[in-house]
Amino acid sequence: VIIKKMQRKVPLICFVALIFCALYPTIVTANLQAAATKTSLKIPVGVPLAGYTNWPRKTEVWPVPYFSNYTCWMNPSVGYFDELNIRSVILQTQSTTLVFVSIDMVSVSHAFTDLVYDYVTGLGLPVPKQNIIFTATNTHSGPGAINPDFFFASVGYSDLQVPHMFRDVSLQVAQNIIASYHALSPASIAYATSPVSPALTFNRHANVRARGLYSRSVEGSLNQL
Repeated sequence: VIIKKMQRKVPLICFVALIFCALYPTIVTANLQAAATKTSLKIPVGVPLAGYTNWPRKTEVWPVPYFSNYTCWMNPSVGYFDELNIRSVILQTQSTTLVFVSIDMVSVSHAFTDLVYDYVTGLGLPVPKQNIIFTATNTHSGPGAINPDFFFASVGYSDLQVPHMFRDVSLQVAQNIIASYHALSPASIAYATSPVSPALTFNRHANVRARGLYSRSVEGSLNQL
């Protein structure tokens, strides 16, 4: 995690279990191959942290631009606390390949996933885009300067897109997916569900009447594939 705030990690396996089982309620393990890859997401120190729209993330002179190598309206990051990661899981049968990707970012845009797909197809991944499921862990301690949306940039949520950062992060994600694809090997599937301990997760907006969320708004079970 780029320094400032600790990230709340969402296990990729939860996404895999929920989405795969929804798409394929009857799972056939014959001729199944699978692979998983975790790689570090390399972000230069100085890239702003995306996710908050308040100070001290914003510069003191906001909304007046104050340009640096990676920032316009936000203060640069100053170092690392924990590393950021990219995680992918690929499940393949004789007829279908599914790719699940989780990235330590606050969000992913259509432009981002389009570029990642361009890279992975160029690197030899024979999978239609609709079979690649992208997720972000929604960490507020991941990189800004990637989202192309000007509104989010101007309010101090992600800052202006830096084109070479956008391309570099997209390529890192694509390389992670390709690593999983080349690591495919025979596998079988087991599925389990269990109650979630209150200490495992929480919704910071729960019990805020104006938001209409309560303690029960938190998912009560953990699904594993």
